Order: sequence, then C-alpha cells, then structure tokens
Amino acid sequence: LVYSFRAMSTRVHSVSGVLTVTGEAAPPTGTTDPAVSSVRKRRQSTVESKAAAEVLCDGVALSTPTLGENLVTMLHKAIRGHGLSQMDVAELDHAALVELGVTNAIARARLLSVARAGPKMAPPKVDGKPVQVACKWGVQVLKNIDTVAQTYDLRLFADMYWNDASMVGASKDHVPDYLWTPDFIVQNGVSHPEIIPHGVNLVDENTGRMHKALEISVCVNNPMDLTKFPFDDDAAQLIVHQAEGDSPDDYIFVEDESKVDSVKLFYDPATNTEFDLVGFSTNYYVSPPIWELSHAIVWFHLRRRSMYYVWKVVFPLFLSTLFSFTAFLFPKEDISDRNNVALTMFLATVALLFVVGSALPKTSYLTLIDRFVLVSLTTQFFVAICSWITAGGFGTLDDGVAEDVDRTAKAVIPSVYALFTLWYFAGPVRRGLTRPRDAPPTYSLEGRFDSGTLDFHPFQEGVNVWY
Repeated sequence: LVYSFRAMSTRVHSVSGVLTVTGEAAPPTGTTDPAVSSVRKRRQSTVESKAAAEVLCDGVALSTPTLGENLVTMLHKAIRGHGLSQMDVAELDHAALVELGVTNAIARARLLSVARAGPKMAPPKVDGKPVQVACKWGVQVLKNIDTVAQTYDLRLFADMYWNDASMVGASKDHVPDYLWTPDFIVQNGVSHPEIIPHGVNLVDENTGRMHKALEISVCVNNPMDLTKFPFDDDAAQLIVHQAEGDSPDDYIFVEDESKVDSVKLFYDPATNTEFDLVGFSTNYYVSPPIWELSHAIVWFHLRRRSMYYVWKVVFPLFLSTLFSFTAFLFPKEDISDRNNVALTMFLATVALLFVVGSALPKTSYLTLIDRFVLVSLTTQFFVAICSWITAGGFGTLDDGVAEDVDRTAKAVIPSVYALFTLWYFAGPVRRGLTRPRDAPPTYSLEGRFDSGTLDFHPFQEGVNVWY
C-alpha cells in the first residue's frame, strides 16, 4: 500500500502491518529495500501496537484544552488500525495523518506533539498494586576502603526485574522506547555517581518479564563505629531509593527470589588489603511519610585484618615503653641519666605515633588502640616521676624510703604494664585468629523502620563469588 503524502513523492510502505516514512519510491517486486528490512526487524506485535496507542492517546487526553472523547477514539483507531509505533507517529506529518484518517487538525497537532516528546507508559500495576521490582547486584570492584576518610569505592551492576503485561507475546528483538522502567538514586554517594545504562530487555515473552541493567561507579560514604579499632567489623552500606517524584504506590524495590546470590562478587575479595569481605545482607523498605520512598540497602560485611596494626603500631609502642624501664638500671641518684632515658623514649614514642598517625582514624572518641597509646605514654611519664621522687626532686626522702620507692617502682610499673598489655590484646587477637571467616558480624543486623532482623549470607566461591 503506497500513499502519496506530498509533491516530494514521499511514500509510506506497509510491511507486515507497520508503516514507515521514506523519501524513496517503493522498491520493485522481488528486490530487498534496506528500509523494509529494518522495519521487519522491529516489527510490532498486536500487543505492542495497542500499548503504543494507549500511551500516545493517554498523553493527548491529558493535554489542555481537553479534546473530546470522540477525537481521542479516532486517534486510537488510526494508530491501532495501521499498527503504528510511537516512533512511526513521530516521523509523520499532518498530511500523512490525514491519509490515515485523522481529519481533525487539532487532534493531529496534539498527537504529533505528544509522539515527538517521547512519552512513557504508566507503571504496569496489576489490580492497583505497586509494581514489584526485584533487585540483583553484581559487584565488579569494592576497594579503597578508607578508615580515615570513611569512604570506599564501588563499581557494580544493578539488575532490576519486573513484569509488564503489555509485553506479553511481544518480540524480544524490539523493546519499545515508551515502556515504563524503574529508576533509582544513590543516596549515600560522596560524589555524583557515574551511571552507564545497558538497555532494557524482554526476558520472557510469555510473562512479560523485563530486565533493566545499570553499571554504577561511585565513591560511597561509609560511617564506621571505630570503638574497637583495629579489631572491628564494618557494615559498608550502599543505599539507593526510587527517583524523587516517584511514589511507592507505583512501584517498590523487593529482594530477588534467589536470596543467597542476589548479591554476587565478580572479583577476588582476597585482593582487598585491609579488610575481609565476609558476606552481605539486604534491606528493602518504604520510608515513613513526608519522604515516603522505596529504598534498597545492600550491606557489605567487612572484617578488618587487625594484625597489621598489631605489628606496626602496638608492638613497636610496647617495645619503646619497655625500653623506658631501663632508666631504673641507673642509680637513683643519677637523675640525669634516668631523665635522658625517659625523655628519649618518650620522644621516640611520639615520633612513632607521628609516622603511623596517617593510618589511624581521626575520631572525637577513644578507640581501643587510642587507649593503649595513652596508657603507654602515661606509663613512660610515671617512670620519670618515680625517678624524680627518689632523687629528691619533690623533697628530700630518707635513704630507706627512697630505696623502697625505687625498688617498688622497678617491680610494679613494668609488671603492671606487661600484664595490662597481655590482658588488653590477648582476647581480641585470639578471637581474630580463631574466628571462622564466614561467621556473622558482631554488630546488630536490625533493618530500618521495623523491617526486622536481616539475614546474613556469607560470600562463598562458586555460590556468589565468581572470578
């Protein structure tokens, strides 16, 4: 079927019920026109044509001033009758629409305006219930977990699945641009995330199962509870919520049916230098009124490899404090030599802390390692104080009393410090060495807004770890 639209000999070819506009004459019988081939590749099904008619006519019906119902029906009939897609309508003009039976000029203008604006369908709700968007997460890289800045770098694929009845019976080769798709925003990103869309696909034409993939690279804010640093666990969270302006009445994020591998690692987690990535949890909820958005949270459970700090901070600090006890080897009257030893070791300790300070977190509260630093510095100061007392720096003492004080200090201060260090670190070090790698974290797994206790899923090679 060929229509003459204008004096320019523009022709419309009908191929399998789909119209396309071209400036070329119809190809002779038996020849293959590239334009015709491309139309066949994106051939519209009856269901797709109906959906295109609905989204375009809904847009026209919502425009102002309102068109009569009979005009909207006329547009619907013209689009359905010729199997037009939204892209087809956008390529037509007034003369072409007249040939297709749209006689009203205002109706033609509204239809072309809506088609060229690229409208989207409404969320495909069933029985008025929100669309359930199942989420899966494929982590490509989780690295640069910075304790000082409390951030980490993340690159992952977000896969979203939902059912769209308008795509039942449609072709997988062509997914219309006007289909509704879910969207989300990264809430706890430090910087604007880089998002690369990887298209929308029809997974199952029998159920209308749809899939949308996004590749996300972002630096994520990661507040840490560092009270037990460096023997701490961390829940690094990725928090996303539906786009602002959307409503949980239209769609909500839900956990994928395959819970154990709803989060997968596509790299070797052992390459993380300071933390073990031991497992994950997911939390899906709708925030309370005022904001009221559907949220999805992925918890990456991290366990710090504490022995770095034991060997690089705790052990050198312990040795420098032990060396300060050598001041007691000098006679109590030799206050100069005793002071030199105490002061030298105190300065050496401060220099050590200055060197390792860049690796220690800056907090307004004391961490476990901060307390040990304070105890060590205080112990070194007590060594100097005892030397001053026995030398008569705070008043002359009887020789017997001075000997007793010096003898007691020699025995008590080193012993108490050594026993304290053993008691303070023996438990955390032992637990760190004997604790199973897939053991649940020690912190609470309570979800937000009464969503209950979250499940812990360990990362296991061949189950949810592939590299």
